Amino acid sequence: MKRVFILLLAAVLLTSCSVGQSEASLRKKSTTYISSTIFESVPTFEVTSNDVHNGAWDDKVTNTKYGENLSPDLSWEKVEGASQYVVVMIDGVWLHMDVFTTETSLAEGAIKRGERGNQYVGPYPPTGTHTYSVFVFALKNDMGKVLLAFDAGGNSIDRIYQELNKDKDGNEGNVIAYGRLDGHYTHKD
Repeated sequence: MKRVFILLLAAVLLTSCSVGQSEASLRKKSTTYISSTIFESVPTFEVTSNDVHNGAWDDKVTNTKYGENLSPDLSWEKVEGASQYVVVMIDGVWLHMDVFTTETSLAEGAIKRGERGNQYVGPYPPTGTHTYSVFVFALKNDMGKVLLAFDAGGNSIDRIYQELNKDKDGNEGNVIAYGRLDGHYTHKD
């Protein structure tokens, strides 16, 4: 019995080490992974998607010749006290999605290239491996002015957070929790 337990423990440790090493390896390859934020002390919740496998986005969500430019399905826990959620997908400083919603999920393909607050363009790294991070911010009140440069560079997740953290009346503390989901995508020729 003791030997079986030791073998099971060794298998679990080996699996978790290889998963951790695989993720660390992908982060090392990525040129756009966001390793730290100014809002790490804010409470968190889980964001999930059926379009991320082994840490990588499925081809179908990409805006490449291999993909269909379908927005990924996303879901997250309801946050008590939240009046709305802001969902962004960002590749370092390049914004691929901005969605303003009161729902706690988005169906695959539901978001297209549209107007502010309802737009998506899939990953299309010019070279190498990029990390496409989805951040979901739970807001207490209506947001104030937020600058989002869609399908363009010059965005900063820290600046987006700071702007969302002020409500329409300028009161601080509007972000009550956030979730994050990272997926990698590697340029293919």
